[in-house]
Amino acid sequence: MAPTFSRARNDGPFLPSDVIYTIACLLDVPERRALLLSCSEYHYAVARVLYRSIYVHIEGPTRGSKYLNHYPFHILSSLVRSMHPKTGLPPRINAQYMVTFAYLSYGPRADFRAAPLLGEVLRAAVRLRHLRLEVADSAVDIVLDALRRAQVIIVPSTTFTTRSAAEYQIDRMILPCLESVRSTRLALVEALMRYRNINTVVLDTVPNDKTLGIFLRTLPPWNPATLRRLALSYCSVEFKPFLGAVFASFPGLEELSFRIPSRGFPALQFATEAVSLLGEKAAYVPHLQMLAVGQVVWSEIGDELLDIFDDHVHQHCTARPALRRVIVGSDTTWSRECADAEMELTRICAIRHLPWLVDRNHGRWVLPWQGFV
Repeated sequence: MAPTFSRARNDGPFLPSDVIYTIACLLDVPERRALLLSCSEYHYAVARVLYRSIYVHIEGPTRGSKYLNHYPFHILSSLVRSMHPKTGLPPRINAQYMVTFAYLSYGPRADFRAAPLLGEVLRAAVRLRHLRLEVADSAVDIVLDALRRAQVIIVPSTTFTTRSAAEYQIDRMILPCLESVRSTRLALVEALMRYRNINTVVLDTVPNDKTLGIFLRTLPPWNPATLRRLALSYCSVEFKPFLGAVFASFPGLEELSFRIPSRGFPALQFATEAVSLLGEKAAYVPHLQMLAVGQVVWSEIGDELLDIFDDHVHQHCTARPALRRVIVGSDTTWSRECADAEMELTRICAIRHLPWLVDRNHGRWVLPWQGFV
């Protein structure tokens, strides 16, 4: 009998996973989806690229129609229950590959259906670092209740409570990597910051004094000392107490950005008061490296006012060795390389100094308004 030779069987992929990951980064979304389904061994490498950044926008019914678009709900479902039954159960939970996730919904009716799915998605998002939540004001309680039921946050029930909030224990495995939150609803931001070390917060709204007082506090169950980057909007005339409260509440800030939403409230006056307060109170935010003040409806600064503010910056920044950059408007920046150098005025696009507000492709954010902040 003639001898027979068996050929070694290769059960693994033809290419290493890091090579597949690099190839997937160069492909378009339809091609990534096809590659994902081509081989079960490629699933992990491709899914990390395909599901890295997810954007879900639920719009209201279109004109002449009373029906909603079901595609956003399909996306949420596919993140926790993949449509490919041949794939094993753990890899089918596609939410585990997300790094950036944005959920925008301005229809309260849709949130009754989407909020439970949102809770499931966030519960499974073990790699999520950047989260954006935008909902209507009437839907905030719905979303909070859904996130509470999924144990994503700890908030007393909006219906009836059988236990006090202090008795709840948060699961450390839920959103363990979350580091930045963006929303127009301060209640959502405040709830997500509880029991977590969030280092970046962007608040895209002008809060009233009552809600702002809840946010500017130093009491448990959150630790404001971990916050490194903060963006706020403000339009009240009494801005000196507001600035003092922000500086005192978040002592670990390194980058602070303010947005002035109207023409009638001058950003230059706000920036002048902020720089003065920083110069007078050296104990406030000792590690602050950048202060930015922008305005939605921006008007150019006159040369006379510019010279006055330039002298103001040089006078007060000597007491702030950590401060490297002061930004006013869209292209007016005072910067220095080291603590011993003088602040120099430059005319460049100021948004380049705020990558955490701009660069969505690397897991950060895109500004929803015109202007730089």
